[in-house]
Amino acid sequence: MRFLFTLLLLILSCPFLFSQQKELMIIDLNQINNLNHLANDKIAYVEDKTGEISFENIKSSFQTLYSNTQNYKLIPKISQINFGQSSSAFWFCFKIQDSLFNAQKRWILKIEHPSLDNIEFYYQNNVGIYKTIRTGDKGKFLERDIKSTRLFAFHLPIHSANVHTFYFRIKGEGILTTPLSFYENDDYYKYALYEETWMGSYYGIMLVLSLYNLFLYFVLRNAMYLFYVGWMVFSALFSASIAGHSFQYFFYDSPYLAEFFLIFSGFFSLVSLTIFIQLFLRTKEKIKYAHNILDIIKYISVAIPIYYLVSNNYKLSVGVLTLLPPFTSLFVLAICFYGIYKRLPSAVLISFAFFGSLLGAVIYGFKQSNLVFPHNFFTNNAPYMGFIIQGVIFSLALADRYKQLKKQFIDTQKEANENLEKKVAQRTEELQNMHQEMITQNEELQQSQEEILAQRDAIERKNIELSQINSQIQSSIKAAQVIQKAIVPYQQKKEELLKEHFVIYKPKDVVSGDFYWLNKIENTTFLAVIDCTGHGVPGAFMTLITNNLLDKIVRVWGIYSPASILERLQEEIEIVLRQKETDNNYGMDASIITITPQNDEFEIIFAGAKQNLYFVNSQENTLQSLLGTRKSIGGFQSPEILFENQKIILQKNDKLYMTTDGYIDQNNKSRKRITEKRFIELIDNIKENDMSEQKRFLQDFLQKYMENTTQRDDISVIGLKL
Repeated sequence: MRFLFTLLLLILSCPFLFSQQKELMIIDLNQINNLNHLANDKIAYVEDKTGEISFENIKSSFQTLYSNTQNYKLIPKISQINFGQSSSAFWFCFKIQDSLFNAQKRWILKIEHPSLDNIEFYYQNNVGIYKTIRTGDKGKFLERDIKSTRLFAFHLPIHSANVHTFYFRIKGEGILTTPLSFYENDDYYKYALYEETWMGSYYGIMLVLSLYNLFLYFVLRNAMYLFYVGWMVFSALFSASIAGHSFQYFFYDSPYLAEFFLIFSGFFSLVSLTIFIQLFLRTKEKIKYAHNILDIIKYISVAIPIYYLVSNNYKLSVGVLTLLPPFTSLFVLAICFYGIYKRLPSAVLISFAFFGSLLGAVIYGFKQSNLVFPHNFFTNNAPYMGFIIQGVIFSLALADRYKQLKKQFIDTQKEANENLEKKVAQRTEELQNMHQEMITQNEELQQSQEEILAQRDAIERKNIELSQINSQIQSSIKAAQVIQKAIVPYQQKKEELLKEHFVIYKPKDVVSGDFYWLNKIENTTFLAVIDCTGHGVPGAFMTLITNNLLDKIVRVWGIYSPASILERLQEEIEIVLRQKETDNNYGMDASIITITPQNDEFEIIFAGAKQNLYFVNSQENTLQSLLGTRKSIGGFQSPEILFENQKIILQKNDKLYMTTDGYIDQNNKSRKRITEKRFIELIDNIKENDMSEQKRFLQDFLQKYMENTTQRDDISVIGLKL
């Protein structure tokens, strides 16, 4: 409820925004009311909607206004004028005279609103030249004119008994309000000491209440107490931000952190409050619609600080923070009244607590409008007093809730004992009946035992049959493994065509859905890495089909362009697997390169179907990649997407790397994948090593990464040095 005074202030101040005085008066510092130090009905202001009017222009404007008493506006005779969240800048002008001028006497202007973003104060030095002091929440605290208090305060240079003219300008994204007062130097610091003593007492009371309820949480282990403590703590921190203490003592060097702390503490006090009310009144069981609305408030309160971190939109965040707490407080108060109607435990105390806080906010709002209450220590601090009363009553409500829970526990225990005695008597009777039944069941068990023995013999026979079938399957798979090994390039062929290279080939099962294809026609070497759909026996069948098709496409039909090979492979897979008739979606991802020596260089042509090519330029010592086409082979693929050739020229000792997604997608025990980014980092770290050392490093890393988990897919990685 402490937030409500802001909303009331906006409403109650509106009638004065357009008030005008017909007679302009000079402020005589020696005639200011000693109780409230106000002279606001003698201060003129002008709205600058563009925010770009210079001081020289505004000075001329005020001179014109002062000459025509019908055109200027004066601050009403209250403590402040409130412009709300305005995008305009506001200029103020006031004329001061110290009729009893004393060179030893110093005067101070205080603006009692510590959340103004930008303030510019203009005064004349002893030779009549205007000087400027720039400060505000957007600036650092240590750059203020008077640094010993949390509020904005400026020394008023009074050089004689003549009239002195002062100007100041405010602009910001928050609430623009100007609670102005004038003090003699000693009175200002005396009043500041009283204020700080009161605020220190307020924080102390909040701390004591928080520690008391934190103790109850550790004793009772009830989350309700913990969220109540969170609400007290975040509310006190928010009060410190509103009052300016957090900026003064903690974030004096970082305006951004001070703004974020205000938004964070304000919204998380709402999060803690909504959860506390949900637990205390058991809204999920008793008032479901109210529980859902409180959830919405809670989610908004979590989302806005995150939104502020991302967008840095202070104006919108503060706007929501101005409206949401009063709505929440009124809604919670309505829930409490409904709880009284439904006779929910402790709902009366909670209602009194919120009513006390609401009363404090109302007193403060009427004080700000000067309609009912005067300006004094009590009315200035009514919201804080109301919140202390609220905290004390809440603590009493929690204590009352504990007594009710204790009584309910005792009654429940007594009822449980009575029910237990009845159950014991009932159970005794049931046991006697069961004894008779057991005698009957024993005879039935003997018959069942004979049946079980017969079933056991049948199961043993089935196990023998399954063992024989499994043996046949394993023999077939091993035979398939021998056949698949026959299509993979043999070692001599790899050493002859690839020279210095390495191959990591790890099937997930006995046979694999991965394979690589190697051939040389005339002066050009062809190398393909294929990842067929599935693994195990289905994948192995696909590798046999694909191997035969590649031999036919390249060696028989004479198609040498990698992109054309992939396009023809797509067509042949559709035909061989009759995919248009059967609607099966089997296929593969693949990458194909051709290597053609040209003098001291090598022409590399690459085409990929959802596979990439990685290469190392030894002269630049950089690892680069060529991206394959985002289209697989086989199944139902878009005819508009065509495979494309990509050509690069490499030098001797440059390196090429090709891989299926098995290595990249392998997870650890936390189910985190290696990822392509990390695979590239691994290659980049070992690119200068021998190929055998690179293979050992990649295998060791994979083995360590797979500890306490299983292989996810077939793995194929090929690296070669030109």
